Amino acid sequence: MPTKADPNMIDGTGNPSSHHCFSLAALRNKRDEELNTVHDQTIDQHPLHAAQKPAKLAIDCSGLSAQLALDLANCLPFLACGEESAVHAFSHSLLKDIRPEEAAQMQAIAEDELRHAHYLESLRCELPEPNIHLPVEAMSRFFRRLLTKNSARHFAQVAALDLSVCRLLAPLLHPQAGLKNAPQVREMLGVLTRDEARHVKVARNMACKLGLTPAALEEIDQEIEQRLAGLLAPIRASLDRLTSKDNHDQGELATTAQPTETIY
Repeated sequence: MPTKADPNMIDGTGNPSSHHCFSLAALRNKRDEELNTVHDQTIDQHPLHAAQKPAKLAIDCSGLSAQLALDLANCLPFLACGEESAVHAFSHSLLKDIRPEEAAQMQAIAEDELRHAHYLESLRCELPEPNIHLPVEAMSRFFRRLLTKNSARHFAQVAALDLSVCRLLAPLLHPQAGLKNAPQVREMLGVLTRDEARHVKVARNMACKLGLTPAALEEIDQEIEQRLAGLLAPIRASLDRLTSKDNHDQGELATTAQPTETIY
């Protein structure tokens, strides 16, 4: 297996691995400035964020070929961006329209998503450096287009983001797909997928309670899925290899072109 990624890697912004979408504080700041909310202060003061960062998990990736390990490394940042829905779900300015018991459900989602982020960060440390990097500006545009003060639409978008994560992960979990020789990775991603499916149900129910129709939910699902398709284009070959049910050990790493700028 190729050399593992350096868990302490610092990019030009001074943030650990921020170009891998494991730290989206900059995008949150842009969004909150435009919405004129106190969201960042609320999140940063929340006990989940204030708690000491948990120790890195030991995840066995030794069953993966060099190619599949690289493919998974390339896909992780795009999976991690789905965890941005945790911030969406716990946005201070939009929780005002729901009851305290419903806000508790949103807090439970936030707890799940923080756990997921820890899983993905631990997994990243066991994999080689990716050779495809997240298009940060494109991601920034994507999340800016999700800006809304409409609580019903907000929760519908949370549901659509989590549904997209489920759709992305489900083919990877097939028992004959690329992760078949990495059972611990499959199990971890299976837990994440089941959590995300539950989040979809909670967020959709919240959107409906706030007045969104089933037709509007479907429209938002399709809109988010279409936008994400463009962002996922650079890793399509990696996803195809990971989901293939005819994977053999790959002797040489596939040559992967760097993604070109895409207009969203």
